[in-house]
Amino acid sequence: MMATRQIVPIVIALISVMLSACVDAGEKKERPTGPAFPVDGKAMAEVIEHARNELMQSSSVTVRADNLRLDVQLKAVADLPFAGSDDRSVRHDGFWGDLQPGGIRLYATERIALFYALDELQEMLSERTRMLPSGQFFSWADHEVRALHLVMRKLSEAEARALIDQARQTRFNTLILQLSDAVRFDNDVIRYRDDAISKSAFVRIIDYARDQGFDVVPGIQLLTHQEHFFKSRYPQLMYNSSTYDPRNAETMRLVAAYLQEVIDTIKPDAIHIGHDEVAGLTEKTRKKWLRPEESALPPELFLQHVIDIQRLLSEQDLETWMWGDMLSTHHEFPTMHAADFNGLGGYADLRGRLPASVVICDWHYYQRRGPFLTAAAHAAEGHPVLGTTWKSPANIVAFSKYMADLPGSRGMIASTWFHVQRRERDVVNDIIETSGKRFWNAR
Repeated sequence: MMATRQIVPIVIALISVMLSACVDAGEKKERPTGPAFPVDGKAMAEVIEHARNELMQSSSVTVRADNLRLDVQLKAVADLPFAGSDDRSVRHDGFWGDLQPGGIRLYATERIALFYALDELQEMLSERTRMLPSGQFFSWADHEVRALHLVMRKLSEAEARALIDQARQTRFNTLILQLSDAVRFDNDVIRYRDDAISKSAFVRIIDYARDQGFDVVPGIQLLTHQEHFFKSRYPQLMYNSSTYDPRNAETMRLVAAYLQEVIDTIKPDAIHIGHDEVAGLTEKTRKKWLRPEESALPPELFLQHVIDIQRLLSEQDLETWMWGDMLSTHHEFPTMHAADFNGLGGYADLRGRLPASVVICDWHYYQRRGPFLTAAAHAAEGHPVLGTTWKSPANIVAFSKYMADLPGSRGMIASTWFHVQRRERDVVNDIIETSGKRFWNAR
């Protein structure tokens, strides 16, 4: 039983329709600025946590504790005070709150934004444990998709949940979970790691994320980097040591079988198919991944495989996401950082020949200022584009700002790559905190 000395009813509602009436539509207001009023900090924190837990399980709940009543409702309402007609800015995942001594109201445009609103209320409470400022507050994201990319290798269920919580608190709304050999599905197409988590544990992780409103996109390393997928299990199906042969019918049968189990298990709206860093186009990648007698995969085979996989996924109404590094060269974009390009050997000529519905995840990790012209080039070909960053704060700030105003931009991805597996928590925390903040407030 929660004890309280201050009656503060809270109403939380999901708003699915946004109209043109607005309050200060051009600017966000992250904090109320009215006179503060007293609350029982401990009881209020318990109420917030209870509301958060109930939102993960039910669309409607009423909580009573002593004299405190908490109504939590997910329902459609007519409008939202900050919803604006400003065509420069779409109010993604917006939330609005009104804090008054007689009650607290929280509203949101999407399910996950209800959790953002509760997190914001909890943050205000932590700043002033016995007082809350009165008045309205409202905010929204500058990007539609704010994705956190996580590699599942060596990641326990508890660690995954903690990262999901941190991603929600920093206002991500999408998780790209790189499966590789780290999740043990029933299908034995690939050789799983000894420490791979079970399929049932992975489903629990997915459910935990979705209960908070996250979109989940499985990442599967197809075609390239086969040290993470087929490995050495099918030498007869390999084009070279790093790349499987997409012309082989047995290759497609095995890939399709694995994809189908992932789809049936997760039921995603999109799958990230990798396709980055084709081995053998540079001396560095030849030495790193290939034997002396091996050659790089020709670009036409790469293109056809993307088309085949996209067709396979589109038949089940799934989007295809892929990395974009093979589709451009530094020679084409000399003002950009040279380390982020791999489209040699005719690969850059494929740009414009892929199905336009393919979402290009355009990674640039080292460039510290815009413009990010490759993203604009992909968008000009009709592709939705997701800018992708890593750990450089300057890069995160600049790329997010550029993408926020780019027609055709779908949003941003923050990658963590090997830092989670190395238990480099300071690096991971910096990536999540900086990216979450800058993906929300890009401008």
